[in-house]
Amino acid sequence: NSDYCSFEKLRSQVISDDGRTISAHQDIRYNERVRAIQSVETGIHNWDVIIESPSTSDWVGVCGEGDVINFSCGDYNSKVWILGSTGHVSNNAHQRPYGTPQFGRNTKVTVHLNMYDRTLAFSVNDVRYPPVLEWKNLPSKVYPLVSMRHNGRFRISRHN
Repeated sequence: NSDYCSFEKLRSQVISDDGRTISAHQDIRYNERVRAIQSVETGIHNWDVIIESPSTSDWVGVCGEGDVINFSCGDYNSKVWILGSTGHVSNNAHQRPYGTPQFGRNTKVTVHLNMYDRTLAFSVNDVRYPPVLEWKNLPSKVYPLVSMRHNGRFRISRHN
């Protein structure tokens, strides 16, 4: 019963049996990225990422097809649309402040994905921020994505 809120192990993460809680090992040096098993191609979708234990670099958002797991992958930055723990959004190596507070323990980040308009917006602790207007390049198929460093622990669920 996989859906876009279930994640699969791709490298050295610890993922719960239901695929909805993700932890990073203590010994990793760089961000670990995990994408959902199921892609999203149509419709309006919202999901929550609870930062149960923040790391020094947490990111939440979506990615396109291709290799987004390999840290040194040259096209990684062009295939992710993400909000970081510092309150910046990033795509294609362009980062800018988004206006959200920094992530802390038990921060709830809600991802608002509209595949009809190909827009992406975020809420942090139930305060909704506008879509990232310069992101005109969302592909027709995306996957929910999270990224964290050591000691990070996230829980993912559908937004109610």
